[in-house]
Amino acid sequence: MLHKAEEVRALISFIFFVRKDGRLVQSRLCATGFDGIVLERENRAQPREGDLAEQRPRKYKAYLCASVTTEDEVALKSAYDEEMDKTFSKLRSERRKRIYKAAHLAKQLKEGVDEFIPIFCESLSDHIAELHIYFCYFDRPFVAAYGRGHGERFHPRDFIDKNQDLLLHVCALLYAKESERSEEAIQMDHFESHTTPAWRTLTKLGCGLQIYYSGGECNALVSLADQVLRIIELHQYGWVDPTSILRPIREHLPQVSKKLKFNDVGKSDEDMNLLTPDLELGIAKESYLKHPIFFLLWNPSHPRKDSRPAFEWSPVYNATMSKAFDADGCVKTFAGVEEHIFWDKNRDYLVSWSPMEDQLVVELRQMGFDLPAILTEKDLGLVARPAGLSERSAGAQN
Repeated sequence: MLHKAEEVRALISFIFFVRKDGRLVQSRLCATGFDGIVLERENRAQPREGDLAEQRPRKYKAYLCASVTTEDEVALKSAYDEEMDKTFSKLRSERRKRIYKAAHLAKQLKEGVDEFIPIFCESLSDHIAELHIYFCYFDRPFVAAYGRGHGERFHPRDFIDKNQDLLLHVCALLYAKESERSEEAIQMDHFESHTTPAWRTLTKLGCGLQIYYSGGECNALVSLADQVLRIIELHQYGWVDPTSILRPIREHLPQVSKKLKFNDVGKSDEDMNLLTPDLELGIAKESYLKHPIFFLLWNPSHPRKDSRPAFEWSPVYNATMSKAFDADGCVKTFAGVEEHIFWDKNRDYLVSWSPMEDQLVVELRQMGFDLPAILTEKDLGLVARPAGLSERSAGAQN
C-alpha cells in the first residue's frame, strides 16, 4: 500500500485526459522549481540609526532563494529547449548543453552571460505564472539551534556557513502552504540540511515534493530559478534590503517581474522556530528523490576536484544530463558512499562509459549488489569506443 505522499507523487506523474478521438494525452501539469544561494557582500547591510560601530566594513551573509512556477510544465520544457537554441544563435555562440545552470553559462559566455540570461528568461515569460523571491537575513545577535539535543548558539554568519542549503525546503513549505493549485509538483534542487520543524511540516502536507540531484542541469524550472538568482547576484547594489534585491529583476527582467512576489523570511519568532535545525541529524529525503536517477560512474585515476571542471563539459556528462531531462529524472555522480541505499533497481540507471567504470560495475556485482540497468556510451547516443576499448567484461554485460 502506498504512503500518502507516494500516492500524490504517482498521481502527479501520470495525469491524463482522453481527447475526442479516443487518444490518451498528458494533461497540463503545474510545477514550481526552487533553487537557492548564500548572498555575500562587504558592508552592505544598512546600519541602525546612530550606531557608528555598525558602519565599519564587515562581512554580510544572507539566504536568497527563488522559485519559478508554470501551469504547463510540458509546454515550458519544450519552450526552454527552443528558446535556448534561439538565444545562443542570437549571441552567435554554440549551445553545448541541454540545460544550463548559471555557473556553466558564465563559464562559457563570460561577460555575455549578462546579456544571455535576460533574453532567455524574458522569452519564457508567457510560460511563467509566478516568480517568488525569498530573502532571509538574521538581524539578531545569535541564532539558537539543536534545541531538542545539545542546544547551541551561533553567530548568524557562522550559522549560515554551517547550514548553506537550509532555506530551500523552508521556502518550499511557505510556498506550498499558500498555493491554491491542486496536483502541483514542488521541485527542488538537491540540498543538505539537519532536520527542522519546517521539513517535517512540509512532508505532512501531502504535496508533490520532488528533489532533483543536479537540478540546475536537468530540470528547466530549477535552471530558471538559478539564472534569476545570478541576475540578482550580479546587479544588486547598495544596502541589502528588499528594494535592492528586487531592483535587478525589475530592471533586467521587466516581463517576468510582472509575476514577481517577495517573501522576507526569518523576521518572526514563528519563522525562526520553523527554520532552525532542532536536532543534529540529516533529514530523511530519500523518499522524495526524483526517479529515474542516472548514476554517472566516474572513477578517475587522479583527484576528482582536478578533473571535474573538464568532466562537466564532456559529451558523456552532457548526454547523461540530456537523457535525464527527457526522462524527467536527475543525475548523481556515483561516489560509492550511499547510493546503494536508495537506488531503485527497477527505475534507475548506472552509466558506465569507459573500461575503468566497467570494472567498478564488476566489483559492485561481486559485492552482491542487485544493480540497476547499465547504460553505455551507445545508449547515450555517443560514438562507440575505439577498437580495443569497447569490449566489456562478462560481468558488465550481464
